[in-house]
Amino acid sequence: MPTRYEVILRVDHEVDRPGARVDHSDEGAENRTPLRLVVAQPLCVPRDVAANARAHAVAVRAARARVVLFPELSLTGYELDAPVVPVDDPRLGPMVEACAETGALALAGAPVAGDHIAMLAVTGAGVTVAYRKMWLGDAEARRFRPGEAPAVLDVDGWRLGLAIACERSAYG
Repeated sequence: MPTRYEVILRVDHEVDRPGARVDHSDEGAENRTPLRLVVAQPLCVPRDVAANARAHAVAVRAARARVVLFPELSLTGYELDAPVVPVDDPRLGPMVEACAETGALALAGAPVAGDHIAMLAVTGAGVTVAYRKMWLGDAEARRFRPGEAPAVLDVDGWRLGLAIACERSAYG
């Protein structure tokens, strides 16, 4: 039986893909290729980075998208005591390979050095920390430290502001 995201993607791919769009805003006209972004949530095995990275790789290949976004702590499961995942961890290899094959950028969650909840940016070239969560929940704050700055990624001319889960300041 196919996983739920495969069914959703099959329906999505039946729709014609739009061509470049023209933006007639006050900023002037620009031509940009639409950005296909897919949110995926494969089944997660608690604390099993290798199994989760393989599941993420399957989702990246199935998505047929430029950007594939995964949930908070998706590589370890939402296990606040899970060990950190270094960016050079060989268990992330299947994701790097899937991104290299598809040209995708995968954004996946993991605990990282410095006691942060992070969003890892995975491409065919490797893995980097793209963002460290700034606004922690109460249970998260017992182990993790808040990140120091917001982050924006430029993907094919599109600027993507990053956030993790229900991340908002006390002011809004």
